[in-house]
Amino acid sequence: IKINRRKVDFIINNNNSKESLLKKVENILRNI
Repeated sequence: IKINRRKVDFIINNNNSKESLLKKVENILRNI
């Protein structure tokens, strides 16, 4: 599985909500 590190770091650095972060991570994983 290849993960776009920059995209993940961007989301983590620009997200204060754990729930929202989890949703975004799930969306990324679905798109891999």
